Amino acid sequence: NKKSLCDAMDKGVNLRELILNMFKEYYHGGLMKLAVIGG
Repeated sequence: NKKSLCDAMDKGVNLRELILNMFKEYYHGGLMKLAVIGG
């Protein structure tokens, strides 16, 4: 939520860098799954 984001920034946490690092480490096409639900 907004409070936790503001608290992190107040503590000097660079949220953008954390998100980019997570994206680089975990976002890979080979790790993705596709689910199809038909009805």
